[in-house]
Amino acid sequence: MTDLVGFFRKYFLYLTVPVCLLLTCAVYYAWNGPTPFRSAEYTLETDPTLRFQIEECRIGKKDFLVSGWLVSESWSAYKSRLVLTAGEGKGEFSIPYRLYERPDIAEKYHLNGTTIYNRYGFTGLIRRKGAIGQKTALHLNLISGHILNRVQYVCHS
Repeated sequence: MTDLVGFFRKYFLYLTVPVCLLLTCAVYYAWNGPTPFRSAEYTLETDPTLRFQIEECRIGKKDFLVSGWLVSESWSAYKSRLVLTAGEGKGEFSIPYRLYERPDIAEKYHLNGTTIYNRYGFTGLIRRKGAIGQKTALHLNLISGHILNRVQYVCHS
């Protein structure tokens, strides 16, 4: 038993670094993986105030990247949440994303001229799953309770 304790004391750093690297890779793999999304669970509605633009949509060998902006009155007024998805039906899954500030979009689309909330830009990146092809539909979903407002975009990359 003392030999085992001595071994761990002597080689603690050599064992800790690979374990931390493996743990970091596992967390990244889990975070950046596809999560199923069921649009059939929501009531589909149309939002006439929804405006968007996809500025970059790239389907690589190992990943899928999408970047753009989205504006809607229901997004800020009803505390809706944005969910980016790709695919159709049972093969639809959510894409992890981050929001960032877009003062240019906030200034252009705010009705009252104030730019209190200007995080309209988004960037999403996910490992490419077998279901993502060259003509995969990308959906921008605004969800408020059980109401779903969505628009579709097809990447041509």
